[in-house]
Amino acid sequence: MTRACLITLVAFAVISCAAASRILEDDAAAMGRELLQIKADPYVCSAYCEQNKCIRVGTTGNVKCNQCKATFRPILSGVNAGQCGCPAGTYFDPASGGSCIVCPFGSYCFKQLTWVANGASATGKTDCAEHLTTRARRSTSAWDCVNMGGYALDVSGTEPAPVPCTDNTYAIAKSKQKTCTPCPSGMVVTGTDRSSPSACMVPKGYFLKSPGQIAPCDQGSYQDKDLAAQQASVGSCIPCQEGVTTKDKGSTAASDCNRIKPGYVATAVTDGAITTAVLCPQGYYCVGSAAGDTAAADKVTITELTQTLVNGKQYISGVTPNTDLAAAKITACPNNAWTKTVGATAVDQCMVPPGFELDADTVKACTGNKYRSQWISLASAVANKCVSCGTDVQAEEIEPITLYSLNLAGDANTDYTVLNTLVRASSKSCFIVKGQGMYYISDPTTKKMVYKAKDCGAGATGFVPDSYGVADKVYGLAQTPCKLCPAGTKVDTTQSPSNTYMVTSPSNAGFFNPLACVTKAGYGWDGRAATLCAKGWYNAGNNYKACTQCAYGLTTPVPDVNTVHIADTDCKVAPGFGEYDDKLQLCPIGTYNNALQVRDTQCTDCTAFTWTEEEGSDASTDCTVCKPGYGGTSSCSLCGGSVGTYGPAGRDTKPCEVCPVSAVGFQFFYGSNSYPYPSPARAVSGAQDAADCVAGMAQIEDGLWFLAGAEGATATSEASIADCATACLGDATCALATFDYAAGNKCKMLKIATEATDDAIVTAFKAVPSSDVSQSRKLQAAKPKAVSTGMYTQWWYDGSAIGTQTPATAANKAACFDACDAADNCAGVVYTKSGSVCKLITGETAPDGVNVAKRSLTKAEPGRFIKEPAR
Repeated sequence: MTRACLITLVAFAVISCAAASRILEDDAAAMGRELLQIKADPYVCSAYCEQNKCIRVGTTGNVKCNQCKATFRPILSGVNAGQCGCPAGTYFDPASGGSCIVCPFGSYCFKQLTWVANGASATGKTDCAEHLTTRARRSTSAWDCVNMGGYALDVSGTEPAPVPCTDNTYAIAKSKQKTCTPCPSGMVVTGTDRSSPSACMVPKGYFLKSPGQIAPCDQGSYQDKDLAAQQASVGSCIPCQEGVTTKDKGSTAASDCNRIKPGYVATAVTDGAITTAVLCPQGYYCVGSAAGDTAAADKVTITELTQTLVNGKQYISGVTPNTDLAAAKITACPNNAWTKTVGATAVDQCMVPPGFELDADTVKACTGNKYRSQWISLASAVANKCVSCGTDVQAEEIEPITLYSLNLAGDANTDYTVLNTLVRASSKSCFIVKGQGMYYISDPTTKKMVYKAKDCGAGATGFVPDSYGVADKVYGLAQTPCKLCPAGTKVDTTQSPSNTYMVTSPSNAGFFNPLACVTKAGYGWDGRAATLCAKGWYNAGNNYKACTQCAYGLTTPVPDVNTVHIADTDCKVAPGFGEYDDKLQLCPIGTYNNALQVRDTQCTDCTAFTWTEEEGSDASTDCTVCKPGYGGTSSCSLCGGSVGTYGPAGRDTKPCEVCPVSAVGFQFFYGSNSYPYPSPARAVSGAQDAADCVAGMAQIEDGLWFLAGAEGATATSEASIADCATACLGDATCALATFDYAAGNKCKMLKIATEATDDAIVTAFKAVPSSDVSQSRKLQAAKPKAVSTGMYTQWWYDGSAIGTQTPATAANKAACFDACDAADNCAGVVYTKSGSVCKLITGETAPDGVNVAKRSLTKAEPGRFIKEPAR
């Protein structure tokens, strides 16, 4: 090392030592000087200085530690400056490897930084007196010692001293309290730990009512242990078994549960305690233990509680007489009375239940059709008997009342199970059956209002006829009248569908459905009611049908309640109708029916040739006109014949009508003169139509028609052809006439005075319709087609003298007439029945020679017409 460096180091050391000396002195001044007389060797380094950290200072040779080990601190001033020591609140412990240890709880250590000599033993720590401790570590004085839990702190001496807590007191550790704290009133300390309020216990028989306040266990509970406050809160007392209580409050043992509560009976007693009790059975009352009773209560056993059937239900009803029941505090209700529930406490709770009555000093169920309501006392039951539902009103047990049966199941968690028995407890038990109704009426004997059941529709005396009742059993007393069948309907016990809705069992015959109401015979259903079938309608009844109308043309008499119509056979032929060929039809014109008639009756013909104006006449007074073919002014006579009239149908007047005849008629020409001839009309007897009218005398063809053989054997002198025709018309034997203009106006007629006795040979002449005598004939403009009425004037005469006869084929006389009708020039026929020989008679339309002045006319004789049927 150079000199400069050494000088520097020495100077530095001097400076450092001077500074260290000031620090040490300051520290020593601050911490006291009582340890300074223990002086270390200033030339020896502290064993607790870090290696190479101890140096010599200046020329003195003293040593100084610049860095002490671990928890040691360098001493900067004082006699031990430069050494290492333990700071205040620690002590030296060589066993820990030579360290300064923090002073623990319960001790106090060095009060200041203290030098520790090399090789020193443990030093610097002093324990507090027994039962004292410190609040913190690093304590440095005996006065840092405070009390442990359960001790008070006495500070009157030279050092603190502990004072133990006794009796029911405690002291909180380190509280420096001079006296122990007493427990709250009544609480006790039973353990050794008195270091906190929790040392105060709630004694047996008590509970903590509120913080710091205890109260005795209520009667009926006990507390058999001293409990900490947190365990002894409200409810911590142990309750006695249900129904069991204690003599007083503040009980301390289970054996104190030795009194029975009112309403209970003991069933087991163990070691003087009642361990099991059940509610007083139904039908009994239990008064409980009295104040002066002995501790151990008498009891009955479970097996001594018997069960009896009441209306088919089980319930507790008694106790077997193996025990002194009076001592067991259980008493049967008098008169077999009931209690409403279990747990009765007094005899006044013994009552008569609904559906029962007091009969001969015994409570019995209502029977028959009687009922009784409400629970009543035995005293009032004498006058409160079961009452009748009413006359013929029934009753049954339908209303439940509660029974309580002992629960004998091995795992039962209740003493009793709830059952219900059905009784007649009110008027709701009263009922009427299907098909009945109920009425509120005056009883004829008692004159009091009573309910009465009646069969609806049929049954015994007193039933309500033609009605229906309830559809099913109905309970309760209320007006429920039978419902009357709708008007016009009834019920019938023998007929379907009524008897489908009739009760057959029991024996009553009540009806229960509105469909039982069916129509009466002769009534019809309209959906709401039945009404009497009107005239012309019928219904057999016993159904829901409307009336059926009689067939067309049939009707019935006017109905009334005594005359009803039930079948088609009641339908008669109605006025204005008749039955023809099994068919009803309006009376034909000319007939009438003025009354109901039996079937197959035809209408009555009008009399005196009278007629009706239309069909369906229902009175003889409808015969106001003449029958077709008849006419007259005051009476009706036959139309037609030679008078030339007809009586058409549909007239509103009586006289016959005149046949139509042309105003011009036939025109005959001879020379330069014209000779008109309007032929009078004739008609078929009883003619009904103008078509039945024919010309009396007519030429068959237009022109100058002449028929050979018409001259006859005898000629008469007539002024004109009209006179000739009139003469022929007036002669019944005249068949035709020929007028000869040239021979002095001679009229020759073919007269057939004698005829054959049969129609083997017939000579017949056409009858020309009177309406065909038309203007066209006068004008001769054209020759019209031959016409005919289809009627022929027939004579049983061989026609040998008659002009030209031409054979024609015809199967019969009608066919022969048809052949003539079809020929324009045919004037008639000669027909021989044998062999069906037909000859057509023809004339001439342009005669010449000797016949040029001759004109012929055939005669129409209605009495000789035979109108052949069309084929």
